[in-house]
Amino acid sequence: MAAWLLDQRISVVGVGSIDLRELTPTNQSRLLDAIEAAFAVHDMPETIDWYRDRETGFQLLSHMAKEYRCGQPPDQLNPNMRALIPPRGHQAGPGWDAQTR
Repeated sequence: MAAWLLDQRISVVGVGSIDLRELTPTNQSRLLDAIEAAFAVHDMPETIDWYRDRETGFQLLSHMAKEYRCGQPPDQLNPNMRALIPPRGHQAGPGWDAQTR
């Protein structure tokens, strides 16, 4: 999983995009665990400027992971989000071969 995640980076070092909905349930859980552990925070500011305050942005990511697990609707997870991105229905990341067996 770690190697696959690193391959998802774009030309900006350390930046990438992953749609949690496309991962296997096991990998969804693993990624959420890692995000929550790495960037845990208790109080979130109302707005975040990702380019000026990356640490707070990653704390927001941790907050979103926690709220997702509590069943919060996706449109309530991020105060900076304008709209939901429709799911593509793809299967991404390792482990899907084992899921179909």
